Amino acid sequence: MSAIDEAILRGLLDDMGGDMEVIKELIQSYLEEAPRLLAEDKTALAAKDAPTLQRAVHTLKSTSATFGAMELSEASKAIEAPAKTGVLPDDAALARLGTLYEAVRGELVKRL
Repeated sequence: MSAIDEAILRGLLDDMGGDMEVIKELIQSYLEEAPRLLAEDKTALAAKDAPTLQRAVHTLKSTSATFGAMELSEASKAIEAPAKTGVLPDDAALARLGTLYEAVRGELVKRL
């Protein structure tokens, strides 16, 4: 199973008028931003900073969904909702985000 929902990615390409260069720029931006967000998640968890963690996973959730990385988006959502109420995830939940991101990265890099 692919880490990317191809239909969503094709829809994004359609939304951008079929301009693959724009899609490549957007993918590159995501591939730069997502690791920063994952690092921010880890830092926020270590500091027991639920609001910062919630904002970082919210952004990761949204941007991942844009590129069809639905499993990563859903895993981020599962952390975001409790974090809104101050409940922090365990290390394993954040580690899973990293693992899912690596699969997404591998799929998206093929499109650059």
